[in-house]
Order: sequence, then structure tokens, then C-alpha cells
Amino acid sequence: MNISRKTCFFFSAYGGTERVARLLSEKLGIEKYVFNFTSDSVFLDFREDDLVVFCVPVYGGRIPSPIYDRMKDISGKKTPAVVVTVYGNRAVDDAGIEMRDLVSSKGFVVVGYAEFIAPHSLAPQYGAGRPDSSDISVMDHFASELSSRIEATDKPQPVTVPGNRPYTRYSGSLVKPVVSRSCIQCGECVNFCPAGAVDPDEPRHIDGKKCIGCMGCIERCLQGARSVPKPVQAGIALALRKSCSERKEPRFIL
Repeated sequence: MNISRKTCFFFSAYGGTERVARLLSEKLGIEKYVFNFTSDSVFLDFREDDLVVFCVPVYGGRIPSPIYDRMKDISGKKTPAVVVTVYGNRAVDDAGIEMRDLVSSKGFVVVGYAEFIAPHSLAPQYGAGRPDSSDISVMDHFASELSSRIEATDKPQPVTVPGNRPYTRYSGSLVKPVVSRSCIQCGECVNFCPAGAVDPDEPRHIDGKKCIGCMGCIERCLQGARSVPKPVQAGIALALRKSCSERKEPRFIL
């Protein structure tokens, strides 16, 4: 199959998924069409001879809820697609199959699936330094095998993505950033927040019901005015120790 255009979309609040997406895009020869749809929607239609890669993070075993809104204006026409999940060394749970179901409902055929590890957004000591050289070696293999598989057939067949339906229940993160007095209300967090949880008129206020706990506003605060209190961080690290301490390895399905 001859691919006329290769495109990659990624949702990355904390930065780990973006690194995976850009590394994989480079290995697949995707140069021009790499779109960050974390904060803004992208309007694109795809054809049967395109290839689209979707890189998404895992939040509590699910994909971030704003991705449903980002996908509203993206559609395919039996377009080959690849789903890549990125997680903080705990587990993917049902995020892979959830994203597979979402992109399939938009007219894509999922012909490849992969899982990679990045630092955990709430406890970055888990998954620190990932993806590392070993992960990148797996990524090289995945990209090579995917390209060969697509080239070898006129119609790549869908793959089975792991996970369960109904998806694991997830009611959102209980951890929300707190804002200190050093906030100058510059609006950087307002412009970035993928869930629209920061009040544009009063950026010090975070709507707890909307906040998805991505910690992106902490990463992007120019004043260092947003954080998770250290006692809360310690509690999170302790709660995750059993499930996150042992190194997880990337995998793919073709």
C-alpha cells in the first residue's frame, strides 16, 4: 500500500506523551504533519491512502476526557490508524481499547497498537527517564515492522487492542493543583488548560469538577505558583509504590 500522507496527533499535558509522539513520528518519517491537540481542536479529514498515528496518555486506566472533544472534527474514510498509549509505569488498563473504539467510530481502521512508558505525572520518580534507550530500540522495531506491514498489502487488517468493555470506571483525579500568592494572573494556564478548568477572569481559581489532574498548568506556570503540596506528593508516591516500582516494558501489536 502506498501512503500519500502520514500524520500524528498527540495529547500531552505533562510532556511525556509528546516526547514519545515526536520520537515515533521521526522514525515513521512524519515531518510536517505532527499536531498537538492537547488544548486546541484540529479540523482534518483523511482518505484511505493516509496513515494517522494517535498518541494519548493514560489517566486512571482511561484516556483523558477532552480527547472526545478533540476528535469531533477529525474523520477518516477507512483510513489506517495507529493507537499509541503512554503511561506512567503503572498500567494501561482500558485506555487502549477506549481510544481504539473512539478512532474507529470516526472512520479509522486501527492497524497497529503500541504502549510506551513516560514519567508519571503525579509521581515522576516512577517512569523517570523514560522512554530510555531500551524503549527507543523497541520503538525502532515497531516503526520498521509497521512500515513493512503496510507496504506489503493493499489493505492492512485491523488488530486486536487489549482491554475490556465496559471500560474501567474513572471519576477523575482527586489531586488538584494549588495556587500560591506568587500567581500574577498572566493567563498562561488559562490558555493551556485542556479541560477549561482555570477561570479566565480569576486564574487563581480552578474548577475542581472540570480539572482532570493533568498537572499541565504546573509545568507551564512561569512563576512557579502552582504545585501539589509535598505531603500530598508523598502520599501519592506511597500509594503508587506497589503498582509502579517494578519496571514495565513497552509492547506493540501488529
